[in-house]
Amino acid sequence: MNLRIFLPLFLLFMSFCSTAQLKINEIMSNNISALMDESYNYSMWVELYNSGTNSEDQSDYYFTDNLSQPQKWKPLSKIIPSGGFGILWFERDERSGHANFKLAPQGGVLYLLDESGVVIDKVIYPPQYRNISYGRETDGSEDWVYFVEYSNEASNNDKKTAAGSCLKPEFSVQAGFYSEAVSVSFINIKEDETIYYTTDASEPTIFSTQYIPETEIVCDTTSCLRACSFSENKLPSNIATATYFINERSFNLPVVSIVTEQKNLTDDIIGIYVRGTNGIEYTNSNGPANWYQDWDRPANFELFDEEGNRCLNQELDIAIIGAGSRTFSPQKSLKILPRKKFGDNQLRYDFFPSSKPGHKYKGIQIRNSGNDFGSTMMRDGFMQTLIINRMDIDYLAYRPAICFINGEYYGIQNLRERSNKDYLYSNYGLDEEDFYLPDNTKIRVDTEFLKLIDFVSQNDITESMVYDQVKEMMDIESYINYMITEMYYENEDWLFWYTNTKVWKKKENGKWRWILYDTDYGFGLISDVNESLLDKILDDTTEFSILFRRLMTNKEFKDKFIRQFSVQVSSTFETNRVNSIMDSLAAKISTEIIYHKTKWDSLSTSPLLYVEPFENGISTMKTFATKRPANMLGFISNRFFASAEVRHLIITSNIEKASYKFFTEDIIDNQINLNYYKDQPVSVTANAVPGYTFKHWEQANTHAVLSVDLEYSTTLANDIHLTAVYAKPISVNEISGNEKWMEIYNATETAIDLTGYRLQKIDEDGNTEDWLLPSETIIPAKGFLVYIQGVDASKTFTWDISVTQDIAFKLFDSDGNELDYFEVNETLYSDGDEKTVGRKTDGVEELAVFLVGTKGFSNDQGQLSPIKETVSPIKTYPNPTKDIIHIETGKQNIPEVRLYTLQGKLLLSTQSKQIDLASFTNGMYLLQVDGKVVKIIKQ
Repeated sequence: MNLRIFLPLFLLFMSFCSTAQLKINEIMSNNISALMDESYNYSMWVELYNSGTNSEDQSDYYFTDNLSQPQKWKPLSKIIPSGGFGILWFERDERSGHANFKLAPQGGVLYLLDESGVVIDKVIYPPQYRNISYGRETDGSEDWVYFVEYSNEASNNDKKTAAGSCLKPEFSVQAGFYSEAVSVSFINIKEDETIYYTTDASEPTIFSTQYIPETEIVCDTTSCLRACSFSENKLPSNIATATYFINERSFNLPVVSIVTEQKNLTDDIIGIYVRGTNGIEYTNSNGPANWYQDWDRPANFELFDEEGNRCLNQELDIAIIGAGSRTFSPQKSLKILPRKKFGDNQLRYDFFPSSKPGHKYKGIQIRNSGNDFGSTMMRDGFMQTLIINRMDIDYLAYRPAICFINGEYYGIQNLRERSNKDYLYSNYGLDEEDFYLPDNTKIRVDTEFLKLIDFVSQNDITESMVYDQVKEMMDIESYINYMITEMYYENEDWLFWYTNTKVWKKKENGKWRWILYDTDYGFGLISDVNESLLDKILDDTTEFSILFRRLMTNKEFKDKFIRQFSVQVSSTFETNRVNSIMDSLAAKISTEIIYHKTKWDSLSTSPLLYVEPFENGISTMKTFATKRPANMLGFISNRFFASAEVRHLIITSNIEKASYKFFTEDIIDNQINLNYYKDQPVSVTANAVPGYTFKHWEQANTHAVLSVDLEYSTTLANDIHLTAVYAKPISVNEISGNEKWMEIYNATETAIDLTGYRLQKIDEDGNTEDWLLPSETIIPAKGFLVYIQGVDASKTFTWDISVTQDIAFKLFDSDGNELDYFEVNETLYSDGDEKTVGRKTDGVEELAVFLVGTKGFSNDQGQLSPIKETVSPIKTYPNPTKDIIHIETGKQNIPEVRLYTLQGKLLLSTQSKQIDLASFTNGMYLLQVDGKVVKIIKQ
């Protein structure tokens, strides 16, 4: 830049700085309970001081904490007179007049700029303290200090200041549960500090009870102690809080203790838990109430686990949450809101270790079970639990708990995830700037979400190219699961009400997903088990249903929906499974619910609240669980398959790790009784299982092999029972203790080099003997290798394999990985005759005894044959044979010749001395002639 241009600009900047009248005079970022804003909330604030001789309009200026955004926030118009002050609020950007950014409790910078972008004032402030302001020591001066007494909209001059803060009090006795009175004192008290304490949940001040060192505070009933340290030359400490449960009954659930000033709950002007006199109206409310206000109140939050250990102790904000339940339920749901101004904006505890272990939380809720408050206290939690690890849905974790407020028992209040931005942080690690999450009250007009609705509404969704674009805009799989779940639950409270719909997507390449929440109307509370939400939505003409209605006109979507519908109704929502989970959750609260209802039922007088005994509520839910699946299947049949009858496609496997696909829909169980529709095509695919090779599909009752392909397709004319058979890739397949041989089988489609492989024998005492298989030994694909006990260790094993006691064998690959374990119990098998023991079919887990061994051949036809080869003068040749086998008995005539499989199935009967085996599959067979039995082999 030319120096002649730069110098005037520099002088102009200096003149703005030197003549600026408005100054940042005082700030309070950690406004916990000091000063309420116009909405009756404790918000961060900044005070401006007009040091000039002329009045100033604050709307002529901008605030920012980042000079790359110099016009980050412009205040509303307000005239600040000469020598006057003005307060600006910096926490709740959704409220008119509040800044769109917050102060930084850990320390930061704040700039004041004029309309031309010139910085006219700034403050670089250090970490802040609870209810302490930071300001100019005298109005407009350059020296900044901490004020013991804040002076909003008043002069800072002559106000008391201090540097550093007192030590937070430390109780001598840990908070928790005690069977008798406890005596509490304080430890590590500094000489220049004095502790003041309360037992009525109020925040301690210098007017509270002063603690006298060496004395004790006796807690002989459940008590909430709060303490704070004060000093002449220091700032007050943070407040220490501890709850002592004295002689309470035993609890088998986590216990939450909330401690807050009683006025925060029940004061008519500022109390959040009462109707009060300072309330507002709410949709379908019966008059204004404080509990409808968007108010936060400071409180201390303690959480004790089932064993009574304190897991959390944290000061934070609480607020009423919920919709209609605020009106009719005497017990209110509460948001638990950690914030930086309290020192930490996270709850550092694993709230839901069984369903969502290791998640981090910026907020949770303790919920009153919504519409279900007067019934089971677990309905929504139960419904959310049903789908855990079953369906791709964003669900809210649940954990029943007990709540105390200010030492008073408040009954069951469930720990739950929230369905807001905190959910996306906890479950996806996303910050607010990473995603769209329309407020559920504004979803109808949300610009981003409407892009999806408009696209689906205005384009031919039946076209594949259009539908492919929709799949890039929304998560189809998750949406189908969400719709099936809401329909199964018969959640009427969700139907046609966007207020119970939550959608979100990542800003970068994201797809819209739906969050399941507030399902309390469902599962028989208000809903009818015979009602069809499917039909109600498809027959609807409102904007609520347009997305689903339009998508159902696309064949790919409709087929996927129907098939997934069938899978989930047959598995996730199968009656026995549902009732089992219901019973387990009911058992957890069955004892506590008695005390809960004693506390609240007499106060539950709202005509909107349905109150019933716990057992009745559970019975209603079980009836729903019993009847709903058949009803759901009927809704689909009547709508799409001309009321076709339901048929059963039963799928099982010989291994526990098996899973399948029904067309493209996942079946995660290893067995399922899949309900589908008569005469409809079905396709089932066996999924690959690590450590196993798929062998074939077989019909369960006959063991007839239906297909060796992973996918099996047919038409469901009648019930079908399929078994997916898997084998280990390579395994010990059969042993003979009598003939001293061992067979190894390769179930794969590829030959395997056994160089470096090792067999290990384990006797009943655990003693082991190893044998390294010969180098460069190749076992062919689907082939067998037989090792016979001998004396040359380089070619075969030398240890005895006689089965006179329990014995086991392990097979290891060249890297030492265990591939197979083959254990023989002498009660299953002992040496004798030609008996062997091996895999029931080649490579599978199950063992069986073969009365005739199948050395070097498949076991698949050899299990438990009732026919035994006998010593006989009968001669057969050639044996093995490819076609004709000749029979000699020494007799001129043969009464009868019978050919059997190794299981004893009769294949043919003849009196000829020649049998043509050309049409038979290769393998081993049994030939019975004149009462004698011999083995023959077809090659």
